[in-house]
Amino acid sequence: LSACKTASAGSKPNADHTGVALCPAGRFSVGGATLCAECAVGKYSSSDGAVGCTAASTCGAGRYIKIPSTSTTDTECEDCAVGRASAGGLNTCGECTGEGEYSDETGLSACKTAPAGSKPNAMRTGVTDCPAGRFSVGGATSCAECKPGETSDAGAAGCRPCLTCGLGEYQIAECTADTETRCGNCVAGKASMGGAVSECTLCDGPGEYSEAKASVCKIAPAGYKPKVAGDDGLKTGTEICPKNTYSIGAADDCTDCSDGGHSNPGESSCE
Repeated sequence: LSACKTASAGSKPNADHTGVALCPAGRFSVGGATLCAECAVGKYSSSDGAVGCTAASTCGAGRYIKIPSTSTTDTECEDCAVGRASAGGLNTCGECTGEGEYSDETGLSACKTAPAGSKPNAMRTGVTDCPAGRFSVGGATSCAECKPGETSDAGAAGCRPCLTCGLGEYQIAECTADTETRCGNCVAGKASMGGAVSECTLCDGPGEYSEAKASVCKIAPAGYKPKVAGDDGLKTGTEICPKNTYSIGAADDCTDCSDGGHSNPGESSCE
């Protein structure tokens, strides 16, 4: 030879400079060098004869570095498990332990937040509905209790005022945080203005009566008397005074005509 040769890219001269040897994995040469250079940190070459090194994977969002890269191997990445999340590039995924946080699927880049009416479960791998008597507006680790005088169903985003029994009703059971007020209708012969009364008022005054679900007792008008129904003596309506009797109203019975007087049915006086 009239001149020495130069080692090509990916190789170096052998020990006695009688030939070339490939650069081993983890090293490289762009050519014309006596030694192969080491791959810089964060780069690798996995095969012999490399002319350059490849940038190692950084493990993107929703993943973490399971095994770091070396000069000869790429980074090994793995998806974050449920209950964890990562923005990427880290050696571990962060636990979803912040207020109201959870993760219900693998490979999440960020933790989710519990929606209204729910809270994260104990393992932070999902959510559960708030139980009856509690609520959440969302983004909370625990459900708040309803205040006295309020109630809620399961999965509630807020509590509502307890129901008040209406006109013609009475309270069977008082409202609690997890059960609504129970109301019943007044039977005929009784009445109620509603509210927290535990029973309806008996229409037992002179001439008083009522139909079912009445708010107040009525008064039998002139020519009529209350109609008594059943063995309990409830006055549930009115009936007309028969012939030769009368009523001026507000009386439980019709009065017989006296001294030969007479009347037609439903009269308020005798002739």
